[in-house]
Amino acid sequence: MLWLSRLVSDEARLWCELAFVVDFGHPAKRIQQIARENHADLVVIGARGQSRLTSPGLNGRQVMCNALCPVLTVTGPLDNAKQERFWKAATALSGKSGSAIG
Repeated sequence: MLWLSRLVSDEARLWCELAFVVDFGHPAKRIQQIARENHADLVVIGARGQSRLTSPGLNGRQVMCNALCPVLTVTGPLDNAKQERFWKAATALSGKSGSAIG
């Protein structure tokens, strides 16, 4: 949760209310369910991998096609080896079906 909250600038906190959720399950389904339950105004999802610039991936497409609010997909390189290890560990723990919802 701390890592997710550090991704948001202090300026953004002045003009919007943020909620961070970390959950496990089928990523697209859980993101959609949590967004509905919390009446989200915007869902922000990250795109990782080599094709992230041309395709948001299957989960990203499912969220975008079925979300009841706008979906913002962001991309960027992993900043360091620590983040790389974090994502590998999160994926391993979740059985390759974990989702971080921001």
